[in-house]
Amino acid sequence: MGIVETWMREKPIRTFLSQLSTRRAAVGAAAALIASSAAASGDGETGDRSIPQLSPIANSVVSRCSRVLALAIETLQQNFEVDFPDSCKESNTYAKEFLEYCCHKALHEVTARPDYLSDKNLRRLMFDVMLAWETPGAVADDASLENVNDKKTVGLGAFARIAPSCPIIADLVTVHNLFDALTCSSGGRLHFFVFDKYIKSLDKVFRSVKGIMQSPLASSFKLDAGECILAMDGDRPIHPVFQHIGISAWPGRLILTTHALYFQSIKVGYGDKIVKYDLATDADQIIKRDFTGPLGVRLFDKAVMYKSSTLTEPIYFDFPELGGPSRRDYWLAITREVLQVNRFIRKFNLGDIQRAEAHSKAILGILRYSAVKEAFHISPSHFKTTLPFSLAEKLPKGDMVLKALYDNYFQLLDTSLSHLATESPVDNRLQSHSLPFSLYALSRMGFILLKRKDEAQSEISFCAVCSGVTKSLEAALEESICYSERIEAARATIDQVKVEGVDANLALMQELLFPFIHVVKLIYSLTKWDDPLKSFLFLAFTMYVIQRGIVGYILPLSFLVFAVVMLWHKYNGREQLLGVLEDAISKLEETLQAVNIVLLKFRAVLFAAVPKTTEMVAVAFLAAAALLVFLPWRHLFLMAVLEVYTREMPLRKQNTEKFRRRIREWSTYLHSGKELVRESADGMAGASSPAAITCRAAVAWAPGQPLVMEEVEVAPPEAKEIRVKVVSTSICRSDVNQWQSTPLIDYAISETQAQPDLFPRIFGHEASGVVESVGEGVTEFRVGDHVLTVFIGECMSCKHCVSGKSNMCQKLGLERKGVMHSDQKTRFSIRGKPVYHYCAVSSFSEYTVVHSGCAVKVSPSMPMDRICLLSCGVSAGLGAAWNVADISEGSSVVIFGLGTVGLSVAQGAKMRGASIIIGVDTNSEKQEKGKAFGVTDFINPAELNEPVQQVVKRLTNGGADYSFECVGDTGVVSTALQSCSDGWGLTITLGVPKAKPEVSAHYGLLLSGRTLKGSLFGGWRPKSDLPLLVEKYGNKEIQVDGLVTHDMPFSDINKALELMLENKCLRCVVHMPR
Repeated sequence: MGIVETWMREKPIRTFLSQLSTRRAAVGAAAALIASSAAASGDGETGDRSIPQLSPIANSVVSRCSRVLALAIETLQQNFEVDFPDSCKESNTYAKEFLEYCCHKALHEVTARPDYLSDKNLRRLMFDVMLAWETPGAVADDASLENVNDKKTVGLGAFARIAPSCPIIADLVTVHNLFDALTCSSGGRLHFFVFDKYIKSLDKVFRSVKGIMQSPLASSFKLDAGECILAMDGDRPIHPVFQHIGISAWPGRLILTTHALYFQSIKVGYGDKIVKYDLATDADQIIKRDFTGPLGVRLFDKAVMYKSSTLTEPIYFDFPELGGPSRRDYWLAITREVLQVNRFIRKFNLGDIQRAEAHSKAILGILRYSAVKEAFHISPSHFKTTLPFSLAEKLPKGDMVLKALYDNYFQLLDTSLSHLATESPVDNRLQSHSLPFSLYALSRMGFILLKRKDEAQSEISFCAVCSGVTKSLEAALEESICYSERIEAARATIDQVKVEGVDANLALMQELLFPFIHVVKLIYSLTKWDDPLKSFLFLAFTMYVIQRGIVGYILPLSFLVFAVVMLWHKYNGREQLLGVLEDAISKLEETLQAVNIVLLKFRAVLFAAVPKTTEMVAVAFLAAAALLVFLPWRHLFLMAVLEVYTREMPLRKQNTEKFRRRIREWSTYLHSGKELVRESADGMAGASSPAAITCRAAVAWAPGQPLVMEEVEVAPPEAKEIRVKVVSTSICRSDVNQWQSTPLIDYAISETQAQPDLFPRIFGHEASGVVESVGEGVTEFRVGDHVLTVFIGECMSCKHCVSGKSNMCQKLGLERKGVMHSDQKTRFSIRGKPVYHYCAVSSFSEYTVVHSGCAVKVSPSMPMDRICLLSCGVSAGLGAAWNVADISEGSSVVIFGLGTVGLSVAQGAKMRGASIIIGVDTNSEKQEKGKAFGVTDFINPAELNEPVQQVVKRLTNGGADYSFECVGDTGVVSTALQSCSDGWGLTITLGVPKAKPEVSAHYGLLLSGRTLKGSLFGGWRPKSDLPLLVEKYGNKEIQVDGLVTHDMPFSDINKALELMLENKCLRCVVHMPR
């Protein structure tokens, strides 16, 4: 982390200074200084005298910065006191400001190298600066730093202050959202390995974009000066991009630059017939997500629609993929960012250097967005996006953010960057100006957006870097973000009252109203003043009609128009009318939702759910009543017409846009009124603590004995727990094995000691239900929420949860002791005698208690009797294929055991594009079921005269790429391992063994390059990943319903167990009494 200990031992600093001939030489030496001094930070040594006002870690950072700058610490301190004398007078801020001074100078020096992002020691230095920023003073101690898993972490304040000093890494506008994205799984504290992973991903993205820019492809597109390629897709056959125009579609390559979208057909050579969609022109351009499909049918929600006044019809870019619409969402986000930055440039009529700086800020934002997506597989959106101009557009009062940004750009020195070069630490000429930080940072990375004759030799002094005018921008951001939090809370209540579904009669009504809608659209187009002459003539005519009092003739004239329209339709083709009807039906549901939301908001205002707004609206109504009483209707009508028809005039257009934005923000801020009802209900529920309840449960009194329906007492939930009313539960093979067989060894206790007999016991762990009550400290769930229970949880704070590499949560892992995680006690009892849990779930009961970390909230619209399978079996199989094995396209797969888990593995392999999927099972009846889930070949070992692995090797030309053991038989593990290809074969074990948990395999199988790996719950992190699977099921992207072969009432649970024992079912769903 430090800067130069090893190097300094070989060469003293005086020798180094004597050899320093130019400023460029110092920059080149900085890289070696950082790399060789990493040991200094590890040992905690500074190597120079310490400053009394600074903490030990701050002294260490300052020492390393001094070595980077080739200046003594005393010289740095003297320079700081001369340059910033006011800061020296404030003893309480001296340490922090001096630390920032040293940090910014050192970072500015080091980041002159175009490859500095690849230097891990530099990343460590930046992270240490953030740590030191949190405890800069001598009174601070390293112990005061917050630790997670014995690792020092960084908070938002330090990250927001230090990271933007390097514009490549963070931007002032989006730094808070970037921090939220990096710490979404670590409780708001940033770990070094997360920061390091982000910078590595950022470096990879930069190298990729530079590679595209330097390729022959870039020259074939004949880009304009300063135009930079940001993204490219469709260049690989496995990830095509289709352009749809009307009913025609063809694949091609899609390129996004800072100015336009380019589409090139794959069959066309470079430079030929490249279609350009200019995003920088002043045209009415719309970019949004949309549906597309073959022959223009709207089937798949994986397209981006581009519409412009220069096009005769919309263009659809389709991003087909097996999973969700992540590719589409990514392209939609970055394309909108380019559109927004060009609108910003046109709106404020920016000059050359200002335009280049705006484009640079957008480029950096898109590359950071790509880095976060690639490294952490998340794409923040709406108020949490990391794209600066899109964020400013979405934020309430975001126009103020853009105005503050423009004020900074307005002060950019529109001269050659060489004029900014100075060796003086303080240049008064620059103090009142902002500087092109983003542009300068990109130029250092090799991106040339603005060519000036002396740019290559120019440098910006430290003072220039630090003296940007950002106070107004920070104030606008603070106000806007604060307002957005209230809007998010209001929007949540609106989403809860949206209705879905539309009656055919309403669709017919929409079609019948089509002529009126068409006339309204025609009149509205005149208000846009696109053709000033037509708009002026229509306005003059309307005012003349009103003033002359001939409005009464409008009704007869309307009848005449209707007659003409009906006669025209008599001779018009039906195809056009059917197309209009289809479009009307597709948009009507959205319109009805919007109308309902308006009515609900009006009701909220009417009943004073928002007192301040109610008062304002009441005053407006009083003023309107007075006007209606005292002014003639003709004058009011004239005023209304003038107001409507002059909004889009050039003189009023800017004020109109600002007024509309304020109205939208005010409307969004209103909630539906439902929030008050919920708060009242929660207040009443919270007045008394939950009490114990009595319910029925299927209790196992001994291994293998039939379950007995008993009245059990379920204790109230303790802290961080919830009590759930079980709606549906499915019977897993693990439930049957544990109920029937001898208990397994608990390796959490000992490697040789078996668990005690945990009976009486309530089994079951695949369940869905409704939250009945919540314990102390539970904020994620409310009474009435629909949830899935899971047998392993996610605490979000242990090393496994934070790392993102494992789902083996240390706090809420697999529980085998029959008790709760929190206090090692049970929540069930019968006549005072404790009843043990199973996997901390125990869903064979009408009510159960689970830890809040072992439950996942789901949409009430999801079928509870089907999504319960996602809490174990289906997720385990899909995850083994997707996460653990990461099956590649065209590979071969063999699956031992075609139960629910095995069929889910087959489904996952098929979705990943495996070419050969072999199912192995002793039940030949599963062959047809396997085909439905993607199995291409079926083997019944009972019908063979040779080992299974020999047959598999013949079918796969020497062995499968992946094998999955889904039976729970440790003997089959060796067979699965032998069925793999040597050199790279991967065997995944998923089944829970009935007995003999030891695995025996010949050592040569592993020595030949095969890998044996275990999979628990498919590697999914329950709270982070399970909602995505539920969404995929809702979108019909994965099969679940086909795995349910039986539905039974709770009273017949023993029959369900018998079916599982006799292998007569895949999954049996047990329905609890309502």
